[in-house]
Amino acid sequence: MLDWLVSIQLPEGGFQGGRVGATPLKPVTFNTGQILLGLVAGVREFGNAYYQPMRQAADFLRDSQDTDGCWRKYPSPFVVPGDKTYEAHAAWGLFEAARIEPDYCYGEAGLSNVNWVLTHQQPNGWIDLSCLSNPSYHSPTPSDIPCAAYWRRIDIQGEEISVGCHKVRGRCVERIAG
Repeated sequence: MLDWLVSIQLPEGGFQGGRVGATPLKPVTFNTGQILLGLVAGVREFGNAYYQPMRQAADFLRDSQDTDGCWRKYPSPFVVPGDKTYEAHAAWGLFEAARIEPDYCYGEAGLSNVNWVLTHQQPNGWIDLSCLSNPSYHSPTPSDIPCAAYWRRIDIQGEEISVGCHKVRGRCVERIAG
């Protein structure tokens, strides 16, 4: 699977949105972040064979991020346009890449995105801009994504948890408890 993923990596370092062969053919943030998790696992499990593709994907995410922490340059052409907080899942990929390469600012880029996501959190813990088709929908499921990404950041950097993360964590705990 990793060999196939490397074979479809785009020259920019990202991975396309939609199905292989879908048009337009362009790299997207979310898919690149998903695949970055696999590439990091490949480096851990199989060694340097997946190191360069991992670096290219992580560099793509880090370098395409806006200064406020959001990713706007490479959205999926297959969802409603606009900022997406669920792309915090890409931050998780950057945190994992930072475990292998701590000196390339991957962790900082991931943290910047999670902090941006938390600016869209509602008082009840739900997070705006987390739906593929309705930007005003406060979805519980994408709240899990920033929660997971934030916990990865804490695990990597050993920092204290912010108030915003407590709210997200509370929602995650509620979902797990049923």
